[in-house]
Amino acid sequence: MRALAQDMALVLCLVSIPVASFAQLPSTRPTTFAFEAASFKLSADQALNGRRSENRDPGRIEFRGITLQGLIWEAYRAWYYQIVWPQDRKDARSVRYDIAATLPPGAKEHVPAMLQALMAERLNFKMHRESKEMPVYALTIAKSGLRMQKAPTDPNADPQKPPDFKIQNINQEKRVQGKLSMTYLLLALAGNLDRPLVDTTGLEGEYEIDLQFTAAPPQSTPQPGQEATAPDYLSVAGSLVSALEKQCGIHVEARKAPIDMLVIDHVDRAPSEI
Repeated sequence: MRALAQDMALVLCLVSIPVASFAQLPSTRPTTFAFEAASFKLSADQALNGRRSENRDPGRIEFRGITLQGLIWEAYRAWYYQIVWPQDRKDARSVRYDIAATLPPGAKEHVPAMLQALMAERLNFKMHRESKEMPVYALTIAKSGLRMQKAPTDPNADPQKPPDFKIQNINQEKRVQGKLSMTYLLLALAGNLDRPLVDTTGLEGEYEIDLQFTAAPPQSTPQPGQEATAPDYLSVAGSLVSALEKQCGIHVEARKAPIDMLVIDHVDRAPSEI
């Protein structure tokens, strides 16, 4: 799971649409909107870091080197741990694509549904949904109260522009700093814990965050014949748990929760040409 979480960090520069706060996949609403034109092809450089294009044209959407996992995020708003890959397609998550599409007027909010339709058409993408109970870290507001200040709202802000924040990694010391919604905070922390983080705070909008913590050391692998024991979550995530409580006023609790899963039934590696 840690490797998948690290791979999910690639979508930090791609995310533009918030997800449900408690890892519930949003309902797919039928839409009559479709891209007016779309180019969908394998990236020539499969090692290219995925990103959304800096194109400022509000009538177009572009991706360069986006992984299939990143594309599923954009289309279905599914976290890495919510995706169940077919046994013969597990390597498909890292296949990279270049996409350029023209939007019909007034259709920006329907981009996820249009991407779903495009994936079904070009990748023969088929999926269904299931619910699964799994261990998570649930975020709640600490009893001592919230310690983050809400960031002022800019009515002229570009909704497609990622938030203004940075992540610093110096040896084992990490720092997340900037204006972040809870959705982006969860993404920024992905890969630092041994299970998914889910938000149950109910906090909306962006907050001024300056979070510093020490990354947890790797867990040792039990020797042959030695019984594996489940570590206490504070031994795995103690510094981050403490930092969230003291610096942000966010309490972390280990629990189990039902999670909506996106089960991929079929996906082609190479997109079909239209």
